[in-house]
Amino acid sequence: MEQVSISGSPGQSLKMHWVGAEDFMVEVGVPGFSGQVTASVFHVGSPARFFRWMADHWRGWQGEARWEDLEEHVRFTGAMDSLGHVSLRVRLLDSTFTHSLDVVLNVDAGQLEGISRSVSAMFTDGEPRTPSP
Repeated sequence: MEQVSISGSPGQSLKMHWVGAEDFMVEVGVPGFSGQVTASVFHVGSPARFFRWMADHWRGWQGEARWEDLEEHVRFTGAMDSLGHVSLRVRLLDSTFTHSLDVVLNVDAGQLEGISRSVSAMFTDGEPRTPSP
């Protein structure tokens, strides 16, 4: 799979796609805001394990689950309330470490397995698949 698309509440989206051997673009959009930044799997592995962990714990967990790339350009944070609603917070930080965008996508616990499968299809054991020419 070359691209992952995740939809939250109406108008909320998260997209990821490869832009290099270890780099992938993360795009996020919510009504009134959007942004994109390049992240890397270098040293920290892919976010696939983060999404897999949330899917494995779809009945709930305490605190927050978290993944971020080495230079902190992208951070994913997941939290669940007692009703099974998952808040997927996406923080993007620009390459100058000056500007950031912090948005929350609202997804249901029942979506986590499908999201995890989509993300895992893009990433293999924390490493990128060979990008298409």
